[in-house]
Amino acid sequence: MRVVSIKQEPAYKECAAKYIHGKWGDETNYPLYEDSIFGCVRSSDPLPHWYLLEDQNEIIGCAGLIDHDFIDRTDLSPWLCSLYLEEGMRGKALSALLIEQV
Repeated sequence: MRVVSIKQEPAYKECAAKYIHGKWGDETNYPLYEDSIFGCVRSSDPLPHWYLLEDQNEIIGCAGLIDHDFIDRTDLSPWLCSLYLEEGMRGKALSALLIEQV
């Protein structure tokens, strides 16, 4: 089990964009996810930052840390977003691995 930082392991950026969008996006907003996830690799800024949780080379979860989550309260920052664990992996405190990394 390991947490993959997309910023530190940019080879995961396409996989991360597809996985995270597949859990949280819809047919209209893939470019938003791709821009944010690919952008974190190109930027020296600390945010956004995206993570995958991998178990035996299989992605089982994800999370992100972003400036804000499309809200008017931009003073509430940073924002934990897109926390997800595959259904069969829930109830094992694995989300704590992602949250601690974030």
